[in-house]
Amino acid sequence: MSQNKFDLAIEVFKRAPLQKRNLDEKLTEIHFNLAIALENSGAQKDALKHYKKVYAKAIDYRDVADRIERLTK
Repeated sequence: MSQNKFDLAIEVFKRAPLQKRNLDEKLTEIHFNLAIALENSGAQKDALKHYKKVYAKAIDYRDVADRIERLTK
């Protein structure tokens, strides 16, 4: 994927109600996918914030624990 596609994905994901405290399944997925897009665009700190929100909601969500560990090294 090109850098422009990650930037477009980030713009789309940021339109979601990301400030909601109670994450449902869809919002958890949006945070996870936003984190992936941010990580791939080079914004590791921002990606980590969104991975941590997912982790707080569902510790076993996909490979979120591995992604957090990788970004905190």
